[in-house]
Amino acid sequence: MKDTLDLLTHRGSIRKFSDKPIPEDVLHNIYKATICSQNYANGQQYSIIVVTDQKKKDFLYETTVSPTSGRGMSYIKKAPIFLLFVMDFNKIDRVMKKERVEMKIQDSLEALLIGSVDVGIAMQAATVAIANEGLGSVAVGAIRTSVKEIIETFELPKYTYPIAGLAIGYLDEGVSIVETPRLPLKSFLHDNSYSKAAFDELVDEYDVKMKEAYAIKGIADLTWSKFVSNYYGKPIYIEQIESYKKQGFKL
Repeated sequence: MKDTLDLLTHRGSIRKFSDKPIPEDVLHNIYKATICSQNYANGQQYSIIVVTDQKKKDFLYETTVSPTSGRGMSYIKKAPIFLLFVMDFNKIDRVMKKERVEMKIQDSLEALLIGSVDVGIAMQAATVAIANEGLGSVAVGAIRTSVKEIIETFELPKYTYPIAGLAIGYLDEGVSIVETPRLPLKSFLHDNSYSKAAFDELVDEYDVKMKEAYAIKGIADLTWSKFVSNYYGKPIYIEQIESYKKQGFKL
């Protein structure tokens, strides 16, 4: 067992997995740790679809496109397991019907915030548990490029919505964890109120580190500032709004 702080501070996404099967007891430990994570009002408003069927992993690969590269991500179909995290108010609706109370949370933006935060917390717990068991993972938010198809393929009922996924497995031979530098700690922390002081200087320093990190990955002349400017310089996944409404939610 590894030290928790070490797991949290020395991590990296893994995109090359071996074919080694994951024992059931290891998976049980991961799933148990995941569902024990914090959640809003103990509503536990998420579900996890464990995707092991190769055809469905191939489907996810074919329909999920990286917004940065414009290509599919092969690790989705090559990972032994893909965990699809779904915001799930269907279970809440069923409980409320049992209690003869009408659910109203789906009529506010709060539903999306609650469900997304719950999924995020659960995914973080999963990544720590995965690393603790000696496996690797990579988060995939780009599943939202194919929300309509995912809803149909995985038969997601009303009041559910796919948020993100995790490809998990043992590291392929010769693969090691490469940590991505983060912005300096002081750029995240604000003393009692939000402060803009010194942020630009901290970003300049960080850009130098990230340019080196991108170069190691074979990407020349790219900084963090350029990357996020390219990524957030256009609206993405705007077609999701209609799929979201069709699942019974309002904004």
